[in-house]
Amino acid sequence: MKNILIVHVILIYRITIGELSCDGQVIKELRLALGLKQEALPDGICVQGQLSKIEKGEYIPTSSTHYELARRLGGAWT
Repeated sequence: MKNILIVHVILIYRITIGELSCDGQVIKELRLALGLKQEALPDGICVQGQLSKIEKGEYIPTSSTHYELARRLGGAWT
């Protein structure tokens, strides 16, 4: 329950300051707030190396990868 609240606080903060987007930093913040290791989040979605590049802003995920990562993180954003 605590992790869900942390994720919601991050999302509310991002929405409030107008930064809600699929940038790698948001994915990383939410992943860390949920206590997920980089190897665990993309399981069945993409490989860990690709997630690393997404989080660093070096790779823009496809819409389906974006959707599945968002779903796994507990929500969806555009």
